[in-house]
Parts: sequence; C-alpha cells; structure tokens
Amino acid sequence: MTEKTIEQQLEDHKKLRSEIISLKKELNSLNREKESWFKKRSSINKKIGELIGDVKGNKEERDQITSSVKEKKDQRDSLNKEIAEKVAQLKELKDKVGDQAPPARDKQQSPGAIKRQIEKLDYTLQTQPMSFKKEQQLMTQLKSLKKELAEVDSVGNEWKQISKLQREISKLRKKSNVAHKYIQENAADSQEKHESVIETSKEIDDLKEEEKEAYEKFKEFKEKFTEKNNQLKELLKQSDDIREVLEAQNVKIEEDKRQAAVAEVKEKARQVNDKIKTGKKLTTEDLLIFQKANK
Repeated sequence: MTEKTIEQQLEDHKKLRSEIISLKKELNSLNREKESWFKKRSSINKKIGELIGDVKGNKEERDQITSSVKEKKDQRDSLNKEIAEKVAQLKELKDKVGDQAPPARDKQQSPGAIKRQIEKLDYTLQTQPMSFKKEQQLMTQLKSLKKELAEVDSVGNEWKQISKLQREISKLRKKSNVAHKYIQENAADSQEKHESVIETSKEIDDLKEEEKEAYEKFKEFKEKFTEKNNQLKELLKQSDDIREVLEAQNVKIEEDKRQAAVAEVKEKARQVNDKIKTGKKLTTEDLLIFQKANK
C-alpha cells in the first residue's frame, strides 16, 4: 500500500479536526439536553417526595380524626341506648299514673299533714279514756287516714320518679347532641383529609409518569452522548496518530503552530507585565505585544 504524502496527511488531519470540532459541538448540545432532562427528572422526583410527605401527614391526621369520631359514635350510641331505656321507663310510669298529674293539696291534705293527724289520733286512742262507740269511730278515721297516706305516698313517689327520669333524659340528650355535633364536624374534616389524600395520590401518579418520561429522555440523550463521545475519542486517536507521523518527519501542523505562537505571545506578555510592575519604560513593541495578548 502506497504511503501518503505529507500534504495528504496534513489534509487528512485538517478534515479530522473539522470533524472533531463538529462532534464537540454536537456533544455540547447533547450534554445540555441530557442535563436538562436529568434536572427535570430530579425536580419531579423532589416534588414527588414532598407530596408523599403530605400524603403521609394527611393520612395520619385522617386516621386520628377517624379514630376519635369512632369513639364519639360509640359514646353517642351508648347514650342513645340509655335514653331509650329511660324513655321506656318514663312511659311505663306515666301510663301507671294516668295522663294527669295528681291533684294539688293544701297543707292539711299534704302527706305531712295526714301523718300528723294519724299521730294525733293514735295518741288520743292510747292516752284518753272513751266509750267503745267513740273508739270505733276514731279507729275507722285512723284507718281511712292511713289508706289515704298510702295512696298519696304511692302517687307522689311515682311522680318523683317521673321527674327524676325526665331530668336524666334531658342531661343524656344534651350529651348525645354534643357527641353528635362533634361527629358531624370532625367527620367532615376526616372526609376532607381523605379527599386530599386521594387527590394528592393521583398527582403523584401523574408526576411519576412525567418522571418516567424524563428519565427515558435522559437515557436517550445519554446513549447518544456516549455514542458521539466514542466517535470523538476515535477521531482524536486518528488525529494523534497523524500528528506523531508528521512530527517524526519534523512537520508541524497548523494547530501546533498556532499553539506555539500563542505560547510565545503569552510569554512576551508576561515579560511586559513584569516591566509594568517594576516601573520600567515600555517600547512600541511592548505595547503591540500587550494589545495582541489582550486580544
């Protein structure tokens, strides 16, 4: 195989450099795209993490409220059961005494007054002498008063029980109403937390789809970047191979010449800076070098 001339090798190197520059531009573009999708995925992932924290917090609050509502429901049901039992007792007592309250009594007809009459009659029978007929009359009166006292006491006790039951039922109903109000208010909060959990969970699912798409895009551009980078490495290797061949023939390529020129200008610029620092006078050539270095 015929070896290439120096001119052909220089031309090959020039083409390679052009391809390398083009590939580097592509790589920069692919890298920006790749990093853009990576950042987007990271941002979505962070948002998902925050939302998962919100869901966890809302679930805990919802479960606490639900547990509290359940306790109140049990309390309300227990109270309502007790109310029902006492209402049944109240109905039974009212049926027993009838629809109307016992007739009003003055002081002489009150249980206390009847007891005093009984005690007075009993004392008279025990201490005063009297005829048989008079004794029989007082005994009949005493028996009648005792019967009346028993009836009055019986009706009075039943109405006392009725009054007591009514007060107890009223208190129990107040407690039941308080428990019911608590249930209504907190059940609404629990439902609100539950709906928030569902809504946020759906948002998380949507974000996970976006995250998946962003990751797929990241992978796609990463693969393209890797492929192009491998091509660049191959071209750089070819470029280095040609450079070695040319250097072996004491031939410098344009790039090396340019780098050497840049290095020379930098060195001269350094010397000019040293003159400026030490206060030495600058020549026209020094000024030109200084301007060239700044460019």
